[in-house]
Amino acid sequence: MYRYACLLLLLISCSSPRPGEPERTTQGVDSMPVTAAVDTTGSGVPVARENITIEKKDVDGHSFRFTAARMPFDAKRHDISRLREDCLIDGERMYGTDCDPPRHEFKDMRLEIDGGPVHIPRTLYGQFYDPYLGYDDQTTGIEAILSMDGKAVFVLMSGGDGAGAYHVVWCFRRDGKHSKMVTHDEVYFRFPDDGK
Repeated sequence: MYRYACLLLLLISCSSPRPGEPERTTQGVDSMPVTAAVDTTGSGVPVARENITIEKKDVDGHSFRFTAARMPFDAKRHDISRLREDCLIDGERMYGTDCDPPRHEFKDMRLEIDGGPVHIPRTLYGQFYDPYLGYDDQTTGIEAILSMDGKAVFVLMSGGDGAGAYHVVWCFRRDGKHSKMVTHDEVYFRFPDDGK
């Protein structure tokens, strides 16, 4: 737990690219074309992005490409019979709203490390609704960094709103031994007491 708390602080401090690091892009991957909406109202209000791709390369030559896409929530595809009473969708604790139907869900997450695909099972991201992927003005609620050994990618994302807000940190490893940590209004970081 302590490592994840330190990672969270590291990710927040590393939100802008380092010198020589490629900028974040919103290019599509395979069948996921760019779907970032354009403000056709002329209001100047930023429009929510539907997908994001983050590509980075470190000084040792390791690289990754991470893509996340969202889509409108379709209640017909889910069991929402216990949503109001227990905050459950498909029998799983959901994050993103305070037991109301969410507006969006993840469509897909994809990752390549050093050009090789890394499978990300839906069970790692399926319970996170109303993900904040950013706006067309380049603000974003998601960041990704490569581990120092180039074998994992850490992804930090904020999602939901108000009482349903959450923050999640995923560790996607090349060997498939993935993990995640989520914080929301019921969970707080706990640091070990070293007795000092």
